[in-house]
Amino acid sequence: MIRDENKIDITCFTDPLCCWSWGMEPQIRKFRFQFRDHINWQYRLGGLIPSWDNYVDSVNSVSRPGQMGPLWLHAEQVSAGPQHGYGGPQQGYGHPDP
Repeated sequence: MIRDENKIDITCFTDPLCCWSWGMEPQIRKFRFQFRDHINWQYRLGGLIPSWDNYVDSVNSVSRPGQMGPLWLHAEQVSAGPQHGYGGPQQGYGHPDP
């Protein structure tokens, strides 16, 4: 990435498997477009769950990956963000910076 010294550096830390991270994607894209002349943007990817071995989300009844579907659908409804197939580059939604 070419860095412009006159711009503000913004680093977005996100988890590509987190439905809420994808739910924020439309707002992030709007922000980046509106301020494109004033910011240097970069993604840093990480994971919120170190392992599924001991993971339990008792609020959403999730303890294994296959149980995430209803949570992803809920996040899509609430956020209007892309959730189908993680959005994906084919829909213009991708991490890192497309």
